[in-house]
Amino acid sequence: GTLDLDAPVAKYWPAFAAQNKGDVTCRELLEHTAGLSTAVPPAFLRALAALDAAALDRDASPSGWRGCQKWLATRAAPDSSRGSFAYHAVSWGWLVGGLLERCAGERFDVLLKERLLDPLGVSNDVIARLGADAAARDRVAEVCISEADATAFLGEGSLLPDPRLINDPAAASLLLPSTTMHASARGLAAIYGAL
Repeated sequence: GTLDLDAPVAKYWPAFAAQNKGDVTCRELLEHTAGLSTAVPPAFLRALAALDAAALDRDASPSGWRGCQKWLATRAAPDSSRGSFAYHAVSWGWLVGGLLERCAGERFDVLLKERLLDPLGVSNDVIARLGADAAARDRVAEVCISEADATAFLGEGSLLPDPRLINDPAAASLLLPSTTMHASARGLAAIYGAL
């Protein structure tokens, strides 16, 4: 489907209107100005802290792909940063993925591959989820970061996942675009070049 950037997200995703988000536009969502940068489902944070990959991977569980989208749509409210740029480091993948899925009627990972990566010829250069694909895993560098650097990176009360988690095959197989997407320089250049 076609997406009107100035239309409310709720036009495509009616549940999103909850918690005073009825007038949040698609443009705001895409530009990181929706005021949802710190909105992360508590169930996701608990499962991530425990590295409960089974809970994170169950699509409809409160900490899975659809469960997190549902929480953001129905429970999250914009904060005082709305209207100003505030990077939605963790929530952006669920928010944009949810919007795109509802517009197109297809899953985000399918949309990404079939409508962006395949036409650009970079489906082997950008990986949305590693899963059990040993060949893809062999092409991805391991995140190497010391305990001290990880602590400094995350900071006190950070919402960012520990960057070392991506080395865990169970975590790397999750559909979590903000964290588990992998790309070569060629893949990123092709995507940004198409913009």
